[in-house]
Amino acid sequence: MVEFKPFEPNPLKRMMILNLFGHEFKPGHCAKCLSEIHPGEFEDDLSVTEHAISGLCQKCQNSTFNEDN
Repeated sequence: MVEFKPFEPNPLKRMMILNLFGHEFKPGHCAKCLSEIHPGEFEDDLSVTEHAISGLCQKCQNSTFNEDN
């Protein structure tokens, strides 16, 4: 299992979050929907890794990367 690491965006990612989603990054929350992040919510190692990169919760990852979209 990949170790959960809270998302810590650099200044460029903070600016991208503001431009893409219209709000400031809030530590411990999803970068997109602002829901509180719980380490146990992620379905697999790939989802944990994706959170460390993008700051997305599992629900937002599922809706963003859904192959039907």
